[in-house]
Amino acid sequence: MFTHRVDDELELELLHDRLAPELFAAVDGCREHLRAWLPWVDDTLQILDSRLFLRLSMAGWGEGRMLRCAIRVRGELCGAVSVEGIDRRNDSGEIGYWLAQSHTGRGTMTRSVAAITDLAFGMLDLHRLTLRAAVDNTASWAVPERLGWTLEGTARDDAVLRDQRLDMRVYSLLRPEWSAEAESGE
Repeated sequence: MFTHRVDDELELELLHDRLAPELFAAVDGCREHLRAWLPWVDDTLQILDSRLFLRLSMAGWGEGRMLRCAIRVRGELCGAVSVEGIDRRNDSGEIGYWLAQSHTGRGTMTRSVAAITDLAFGMLDLHRLTLRAAVDNTASWAVPERLGWTLEGTARDDAVLRDQRLDMRVYSLLRPEWSAEAESGE
């Protein structure tokens, strides 16, 4: 298992099965906050559900299909950030994330997405990343906007959340754009 130190307080840790109790507690502790935008929360009812998710995450990592990391702030597991659906033919993947309500509004997710973007373009050698966020979830789509991602448009009725169809803002970022931003200090 690897960890990636982002700064003095923030660290990303590869998801693994021993994290099940912590992961479940983090989700359970802010269930209503997460439930507003994430359909899987309703299916995460016990530690066993988290354990199964972690096993699938580890298998996906081993097969090169995904990179899922816990977000730790000063050691506390408070969210997750991932590269999903890695497509080696096209060197692409999609970023996903969630964060406990008690850690929002502090730049934690922006720093976490920046870090996983570095890993995706570096360690995973991807060329293109996408990120989708519900049109009404301004906190979520503010992250790619702060990081200089390109808004490609709105995918209409692109997701279903408790029988409601949601329009999603679709962002993208290419490795040369990320490298150029890093070199310019932005």
